[in-house]
Amino acid sequence: EGQGLLLSAAAFGSLIGALTLASLSNFKRKGQLVTVGALVFATALILFSLSRSFLLSALVLPFVGGALLMSNSSVQTLIQTNVPDALRGRVMSVYMIMFRGMQPFAGLFGGTMASVFASIYGPSNGAPFAVMLGGAFCLLFALGVIWRVPGVRKLE
Repeated sequence: EGQGLLLSAAAFGSLIGALTLASLSNFKRKGQLVTVGALVFATALILFSLSRSFLLSALVLPFVGGALLMSNSSVQTLIQTNVPDALRGRVMSVYMIMFRGMQPFAGLFGGTMASVFASIYGPSNGAPFAVMLGGAFCLLFALGVIWRVPGVRKLE
């Protein structure tokens, strides 16, 4: 029952993120939505990994869902509006392979890390440390993109 409620909290955040994004349809700098969404997602994921409280987890997960939806939808919008027509299908194919096709490998990596951390820090700490590691990677990647590719924020 608890897991279903937590998944519902993330789904609720995704719904709010979708409605917010729809209300920002005239917002020109979609690149800012990508970077802010990525930072909020990573930070919320790290906070979720630190939580041992059901209520706190349920309050943090909507930010995970909403930020992920806003960032990913903005990336797709930027691809579809900025890539030339002749290349759009190929670029979207590569994007979808990277986004959807890598999920099984990410799950394998996350599960392996959870097992490794559980053997080191105890069974109840394996998954939280793995989630924290994933959030930290996302945060470092987002900060790296913001720092090294400042033009991303200015994309329209």
